[in-house]
Amino acid sequence: MHRLDTNCNTCIFAEKTTNVADSFEYWSTQTGCKLNLLDKYREQGVKVLECYGDGNDEFFVLDKFKCPYHRTVKWKNYAAYLKGDFTVDDIKTELAMDYQVIIILPTEIEEGKYSTYYTEMLGTTLYSVMEQSTKPKLISVIRKNRNIDTKAIQAELEAYKDEVMWRLNNIQDPTKTDEEAVDIALKCKHERFYFVIKSGDTINDPSLFETINNDIIDNSFAFSILKTEYGYLVPYEIHKIFSGNFQYSLEDKLKHEWKDNHGVKEFSNIRIG
Repeated sequence: MHRLDTNCNTCIFAEKTTNVADSFEYWSTQTGCKLNLLDKYREQGVKVLECYGDGNDEFFVLDKFKCPYHRTVKWKNYAAYLKGDFTVDDIKTELAMDYQVIIILPTEIEEGKYSTYYTEMLGTTLYSVMEQSTKPKLISVIRKNRNIDTKAIQAELEAYKDEVMWRLNNIQDPTKTDEEAVDIALKCKHERFYFVIKSGDTINDPSLFETINNDIIDNSFAFSILKTEYGYLVPYEIHKIFSGNFQYSLEDKLKHEWKDNHGVKEFSNIRIG
């Protein structure tokens, strides 16, 4: 199996029937999903493979896709130990979008423009981020140009210190690409998702992340990289498995390994529900 495959055979939500042969051998056949996810994934281009395991068990495997609802018996027993019972809503609570925003400051300063111009641009971006109905857990700012004043950047970030954690990542090598700088920022701290936006750009839709979160939870929306008109969103698990942008960009790696089923999607084209 591929490192990103989901084995439905180990999931408590797999619907199965038990078969008995004349020799009294038992094996199971998966017939569906108790959460009705298989057809939703097929509609989004995820390949649902029919597979065989030990003892001739028949089950489905999601090809190169991690199902966020996959739960094992071990998880079920632990959930029962903690609260006596569990519901699908408990899983939805676990899946609620924890994300960080990575804001990239310009590498080059335009002639005639001073440091304050760029910190004011940062302030505009920060304001639009913090106006989101679903707010980030962390904001990381990437600074590659030493001429943009550090204290002024920190002052912009400190304005939101009671609402969100923040980090300033000073990249000493200005030749690093934005993608390489993102890798450095994620080594310090990360959330389940990260969103990359350029300083000066603004998110005009205050419900952007709430909408994405609802699509992930309610509609089982699947993606590897989600491009929006403001920036792009990536599940950290995908980033980690492919070693981020090391040597090649994450997007290039996905398209090379997965061909047509790479999961790089445009948000404007896939609004669900």
